[in-house]
Amino acid sequence: MQVLATLLLKNSFYILLILLINIDAFSQEEKKNIKTLEVNLENIEKIINIDPQNVDLLNIYALRLVTKNRIHDAINIYKKILLLRPDLDIIYLELAKLQFLIRDFKNSEENFLYIYNKKISRDINYNIRNYLKLIKKNKDKDINFNIRVGKNDNINNGTYADTIDLFGVPFKINDNAKAKESYEFLTNINGRNNFYLRNNKILSGFEINHSDFKQSEYDRLKLSYNIGPEFVITNKTISNLQFHYSRELLGGKNSVLDNSVSFNVLNQLNSGLSISNKFSIGETDYYNNSNYNSDIYFFQTNINKIYKRFNTNLNFKYSDIDANQNIYGNVKKKIQLDVSTYISKGIFVDLAIGKEFSGYNQYQPIFSNTRKDKLDFYSIDLWSDRFYFNKYYPKLNFTTRDNKSNINVYKTSSKNFSLYLVKDF
Repeated sequence: MQVLATLLLKNSFYILLILLINIDAFSQEEKKNIKTLEVNLENIEKIINIDPQNVDLLNIYALRLVTKNRIHDAINIYKKILLLRPDLDIIYLELAKLQFLIRDFKNSEENFLYIYNKKISRDINYNIRNYLKLIKKNKDKDINFNIRVGKNDNINNGTYADTIDLFGVPFKINDNAKAKESYEFLTNINGRNNFYLRNNKILSGFEINHSDFKQSEYDRLKLSYNIGPEFVITNKTISNLQFHYSRELLGGKNSVLDNSVSFNVLNQLNSGLSISNKFSIGETDYYNNSNYNSDIYFFQTNINKIYKRFNTNLNFKYSDIDANQNIYGNVKKKIQLDVSTYISKGIFVDLAIGKEFSGYNQYQPIFSNTRKDKLDFYSIDLWSDRFYFNKYYPKLNFTTRDNKSNINVYKTSSKNFSLYLVKDF
């Protein structure tokens, strides 16, 4: 019957009310009126008055309210349905989706978890998991601890070329510029502690990354912190201003300093589709080579869509980097597609694939060319929901990056195999 209600909403066909309610519950006069009455999107409110406790009619009414963008009214109808029929799992899911849409994450999570903890199909389980992950990202207080063990055949993004032509003369590449492989142990701690100031929400978060390589001179420590206000334009449109600070150490010495400010607008079009646009300006300072110091401007659009069995994320990014020495300045255009889905037998896969095009600002006489790069990359994650340790699960990852360039020394590639231990919601 719930399927019938959905079809009615989507197709707006006329269906006789006799298909939806129990005629025998009414008087002869009422039966006569009912048989001549047809259900459509315009008269459903009148029909509800005939049988105010008919669950199927209430469901149709709730679906209609959603199409009219009366989300809060639809939520109240779903709550009424659950008072009448607390056994209808599908209503819990519809209610949770609408609560997610208006950012009532606490109640949305509660209703999603109620169904998630039951024995349900893998497809529904995975669909709920995608929502729970998004809810987790929006919690006001949260701390995560993740680790990774892996091997990378090019940790320094070095070249595989043996020589390079300078002014047409071949020179041998210095060993320090050659690709170096290493095992890596990564520790990641990230968290947030959002708070309120005069009824305005302040987003506050931090991240600490420590990469311990077999080759100790490449050990990296990165400390990041961000803070900024969030503005609610409507229930479905959220914007925030963010100030970001990040410092990276390489081999125990200061390496890179990043500062930026960004403005992001998120539009939650419906419970399964969101679009966000982000604009950022910042600066990057290199302690060991001021020629690389640069001002960075970028614009990014992200489209996220949750299907029954898939979670897809399409990302476009345009960045303009103005370096102290103009030959290092460049314009980059990046496109990336992420797809997550359930395969079978408890196995899930996350796939990311993309391209990045870089055009540099200035002709380089030493290479007799103006540098242009094209980076191809993809990664695949495999994991199973049958292997959980408290709230952690293991994840296998393979990532490859292949940078093609019209200047030989910048042709680089890397392959990385890793085993993660990841904290879930």
